[in-house]
Amino acid sequence: YLSLDFFSPSVKKPTIKVMDIFIDGKNADITLDGEKTLVEVLAGISRYLESAGFCASAVEVDGAPVYGSGIDELSGKSIGEVAALNIKTRTAAEMAADALIDIQNFARAEEEAGEEVSNFDSINAALEFLKEKETALYSIIFDKLEKHEYKLLLDELENIIEERKTELAEPVCCLRGLADKVKDVCEKLTSYPLDIQTGNDAKAARTVEECTQIMRKFFRIVLLSQFYGQSFTGVLNSETMKEFNSILSEFLAACENRDIVLSGDLAEYELSVRFSALYNAVLESIK
Repeated sequence: YLSLDFFSPSVKKPTIKVMDIFIDGKNADITLDGEKTLVEVLAGISRYLESAGFCASAVEVDGAPVYGSGIDELSGKSIGEVAALNIKTRTAAEMAADALIDIQNFARAEEEAGEEVSNFDSINAALEFLKEKETALYSIIFDKLEKHEYKLLLDELENIIEERKTELAEPVCCLRGLADKVKDVCEKLTSYPLDIQTGNDAKAARTVEECTQIMRKFFRIVLLSQFYGQSFTGVLNSETMKEFNSILSEFLAACENRDIVLSGDLAEYELSVRFSALYNAVLESIK
């Protein structure tokens, strides 16, 4: 059960009748903070769910299911027009795994049929989810779909899906299992300045790619581990995450702009040190 006290607690609840809101069948006691329309309320709930690692998997308005673009059609509906809002949730990791399996089934069917389709309507929902939640993975998948490289896509998806299933089943074990990869990528980040200064651009590019992949995996597993009773609030507080994300964004921007001095300094003296310390602090926090 999620406590949805994400609207301002200082705002008194309106005296007028407000719709009943249910999250996974349980009444959510929500204080509105100036929301006038149903879409505004849904947006607030979605932001909260996302911060907790969840997504809305189904929405019902007064008992009627709302699908996909149907949400946009509710933009003019005020909260006073709605008696009950029901939201079902699943973890973002579960929904991503399902999206990958849907795409895998589509690619397998097309590979077996030997046909080249020009649209992907049957997997549009899966693609849209990945486009919003996992941009890098979406780009890889969509590129191969457009080129009809189904065999290559199936090979990659098999490994990715197996990896995601393992993360879902044993996140804490996977977190511990990242130790060698984190150590390796931090060492490569330390060597990054020398690589770019000596013209070893290919190695430097691989380091950036591996760095982003491992970091995505780390934070994905950290979030999953919290569903298994782990708590990292003392380590991954908002200030720490804000600083880390800021440095990572600055590093990636410097790499893109080919700023050799800045990207090298950030890689060696900031990113490698902070990521190693953050990973070790999380490991020490595991119960």
